[in-house]
Amino acid sequence: MQQLDRGRAWAVLTGATLMLFVLFGIAYSYGQFLTPMAHAFGVGTGAASVLFSLTSLLFFCLGVVTAPLAERFGLRVVFGAGALVFALGLFATAPWQAYAGYGLGVGLGIGAMYVPVIGALGRWFARYRSVATGIAFCGIGLGTVAGPPLIALLVAESGWRTAFRICAVVAIVALLLILLLLAPPPEPAATVRGRGRANGFGRLYVSALLLNCALYVPYVHLSPAAMRLGLSPVRAAVLVSVIGATSIAGRLLLGLASARLRTMTLYLGCYGCVALSLPIWASAQGYPQLLVFAAVFGFGYGGYIALTPVVLAELYGARELPNRLGLIYTAVGIGASLGPAATGFLVQATGSYPFAGYLLTASAAGGLVLAFGLRVEQGQGGDPGLVHRAAPSGDRGDHRGALHQGE
Repeated sequence: MQQLDRGRAWAVLTGATLMLFVLFGIAYSYGQFLTPMAHAFGVGTGAASVLFSLTSLLFFCLGVVTAPLAERFGLRVVFGAGALVFALGLFATAPWQAYAGYGLGVGLGIGAMYVPVIGALGRWFARYRSVATGIAFCGIGLGTVAGPPLIALLVAESGWRTAFRICAVVAIVALLLILLLLAPPPEPAATVRGRGRANGFGRLYVSALLLNCALYVPYVHLSPAAMRLGLSPVRAAVLVSVIGATSIAGRLLLGLASARLRTMTLYLGCYGCVALSLPIWASAQGYPQLLVFAAVFGFGYGGYIALTPVVLAELYGARELPNRLGLIYTAVGIGASLGPAATGFLVQATGSYPFAGYLLTASAAGGLVLAFGLRVEQGQGGDPGLVHRAAPSGDRGDHRGALHQGE
């Protein structure tokens, strides 16, 4: 019988962290490909942004399908198929290949790996779930730190087509190694149930949709926007790396803090950081303001991503985590596809980023208001499943034992 929070669980955590580093280090470097691809294909920023929107729509929304597939056919089978499709998707030399390869290949590949692995990871841990998810999602932050500058240099030296191919080779080697670290989790007890209500999930879903309309725009448009202010491509790419670095701090600190503080209080803080940072970007006139934006935005983004699986596991139980995570990520996918594309077309129409930035602020603020509504319900004796407190020492064993296979 496999034990939670120990042994193989930490190997799976290592694999999940490396997976997120590789996948999102490449995917979130799309801003470095955007300008040269737009020039090569003779299209505007709006049309080039659609490619990332298609990719993000697939890799977030597909989890609602791939999570059940991983349950039926096995985590490694679905992951291996996704790794192959991801690598093949990076071989693009013409516009139709970029849309079919990067848009569909990378999107389908990440969609086959992301939610199944994170859902399995959440079921490998009970007592240290928030810490484990915080560590795993640091892989996204580290990938965002390393990816954009390195890929910007590759594009500058070798062109975007060669850079795509190098990324494909690196990805397939790394993902094969990760495959060896993964393992299906122990089956949670059938009696474990969450305490969330249907309307609580619906409110979380809509608030996530509104927030994510803004959340992924900087990965596509921050570097091009910075270059419009006169920054070099590599210096502009560093801003995306700053988001990655501060997201690591957000994931680790808030993941640890969630063991003692109310999860929704921390969740609201993350929403607030994102909403407050966007006007800074919209009004930025130089590099210092852009650095402040990247730091505040990255901290809020990192904490939000790390806390999402923890909130869902508390609401609906470990057994339901993969499916609920797949559902909530459809909201993430829709928002992540709408935001970058809409921003690209707005910039193309207006010739500047500030107007789009203020619209993104309104969207994130709307998500914050909806999420705050959940917090108000708690204060009035609402759904207790949305509040997480550290379990007393005497309760730890009961909670952990109930999640062990066969207990």
